[in-house]
Amino acid sequence: MQRIPHSARAPLGRWPFQLPLLLLAFVLALAAGCSDDDDDGPAPLAAPANLTLTAGDGTVTLDWEAVAGADSYCIYWDTEHGVTEQAQNRFENHEQNQYTVSGLENGQHYVFRVRARDQVRNRDSELCPECDIVLPPGPVTTLSIAVADSTVTLQWDPVPGATSYDLYRGTEPGVTPGNGTLFPNVTSPYEDTTVVNDTTYYYVLEVVGEGGRSPASGQISGTPLHPIGAPVGITVALVEETTSTLLISWSPPLIGTADSYNLYWDTAPGVTTADNVLQGVVSPYVHSGLAGQTTHYYALTAVHGGVESELSSEAAGTPHGPPAGGGGGGGGGGGDEGLGNNLSFPLLFADGYGLGGLPIDGTVSPWMDYNTGLRPTSTEVLASFPYLDPANAYVLNGQHYWEQKTESTWQAHWRNGAGTPQEVYLDWGDNLTSASLRTNSPLRIEATLYKDDPSDPLDAYQMTLLYGSGQTEMQGTNGVTAQSTLRTVMAFNARLTIEKLLGPGGAVDNTVTPFSMSAYEGLGGDGPGRFGPEVNVGGKLVYGYILRLKNWNLTEAQRLGWWRITFSLDAQSVLPGATLPDNVTITALDASETLATLAPNGKSSSIEVEFTQ
Repeated sequence: MQRIPHSARAPLGRWPFQLPLLLLAFVLALAAGCSDDDDDGPAPLAAPANLTLTAGDGTVTLDWEAVAGADSYCIYWDTEHGVTEQAQNRFENHEQNQYTVSGLENGQHYVFRVRARDQVRNRDSELCPECDIVLPPGPVTTLSIAVADSTVTLQWDPVPGATSYDLYRGTEPGVTPGNGTLFPNVTSPYEDTTVVNDTTYYYVLEVVGEGGRSPASGQISGTPLHPIGAPVGITVALVEETTSTLLISWSPPLIGTADSYNLYWDTAPGVTTADNVLQGVVSPYVHSGLAGQTTHYYALTAVHGGVESELSSEAAGTPHGPPAGGGGGGGGGGGDEGLGNNLSFPLLFADGYGLGGLPIDGTVSPWMDYNTGLRPTSTEVLASFPYLDPANAYVLNGQHYWEQKTESTWQAHWRNGAGTPQEVYLDWGDNLTSASLRTNSPLRIEATLYKDDPSDPLDAYQMTLLYGSGQTEMQGTNGVTAQSTLRTVMAFNARLTIEKLLGPGGAVDNTVTPFSMSAYEGLGGDGPGRFGPEVNVGGKLVYGYILRLKNWNLTEAQRLGWWRITFSLDAQSVLPGATLPDNVTITALDASETLATLAPNGKSSSIEVEFTQ
């Protein structure tokens, strides 16, 4: 058996003393393994580093380095330095190391700070150093433009944070700061006088501020123009056979070319551009729905490329009709009483133009058109049509009739004869030969053209003389219609000529200036001195003229004696909006005419009358 040397054995007698010492050393070693840090909690977070700011339109984007141990960040900002954790503007517990603040004011100064947060261990870093930025100004949103002769003027409202403005111009749409001609450091209003008339220019505006440049404004354009003058020759006339209506005519400006016209009006003189306006009107313009017996005042401007001229001279007119406005037509016979005569006998418009000089196209029904100038007009409000008001019935021999010139309204049928040759016959008024003619008494001259078309009968209203004579004559209808192959004919090229003769059948007395007027020349006139077509009190279209020799600047010897009255047809009618060729031929005179003569070409008829004292 092997024996371990004694010297190698531990003396047993020493263990009772060594064991306590070993235990003490073990405890001390364990104690040495626990540090002071574990007693004080986790180490503090580092503050975010390298904060950078990027400006946008009302925004700032923040970027910083991520912090080890952080699970969120708090962002604080204000408009002045000294931002603390108590700042009112803040966003807490953001998990990324980038954040965009929106809703900021362009051109404003802002200061930002960020700190990191460990929400698990409830620890926050210090705030990072302040970082500030000035936002660029916002774009101009109020840019406006005005053009004049060789000038474009741009105007805009101030933008917060702006230190200057740069303007860019081009002659094609899509101008930008990159392709436009720069006009630096401009101020509002800015006049661009380097432009050429009738060329369109396009503009955008940039705002320059401490924080940089704004986005470009919206594009705006304008075309400088040669000056435009005011319209000339404005006249206001009544529209025959139509109440509550005026016809305004004018000529183009003497300077420039008008694109359109604006008509300003009021019922008091001194019209301005602040008064009532009718835009885009053309001459002649029919202004309807007016208060009758009230003077209306008018002035015009010409417009070219959006530029408006100065006001024209002022003109005025007083429409017939009830003071509150309303329907009806003017007319002859007993004079206008506010409600015009109704057409009772069929009518042919040889030119295709109505009594007021407006084209007819049957826009209401195949046989009704407001442009005819006949009743009912566009302003009349009727319970029915024809409208025979029971309250206005006139009783004659037990029969009910409805008078002309009342609210009661009817209309015989008519035709548009434009473009078709019309053969007619002429009937002179009976008063030319049935009574003695005196120099101090007015003479009503009437002539009527008729056409007979058995293939096309039209409805006519039966008319009866109710009372009066001459200027007081009143006729009315019983509302019964009957068909008639006859119709009267209206042509604007009809002309009346009145000449003094040296004797019966003699030569013209050249010491007396003759009267000569066509229907188109008398268009829009009213009353004595005007020749033209009208619907008389019997409801029939006639050409009428009142001759008052006593008003002519003549001696009594010149007034006395023989006069020749001629009804003729011009080669054309010159209306404000059209030139119409003659398409009417007088093939015969009425059978009752024994004193009148007819020219072989069918273009004129004359009658001679004698005036005595």
